[in-house]
Amino acid sequence: MTKLLWELGEGELPRLHPRLAMFDVDGTLRGRNGEISAAVRGAIASLQRSGCKVGLATGRPLFSAGQIIRSLRLDAPS
Repeated sequence: MTKLLWELGEGELPRLHPRLAMFDVDGTLRGRNGEISAAVRGAIASLQRSGCKVGLATGRPLFSAGQIIRSLRLDAPS
């Protein structure tokens, strides 16, 4: 019998290979201090190395979002 994803035990979870990841900026990519941490930068780089496209989903103006896109070298349309 097939199990639903939430019925699987910890050792049974499938390894996911996302093709697209979109992130909000404030409170997600940027911490309370307004900076993007080394851990976040590393996680984004790891996603990109695995073949996942990474972009922003934000209501920020393009000039503000563009700075973040360039600094993180995001490769998905935002």
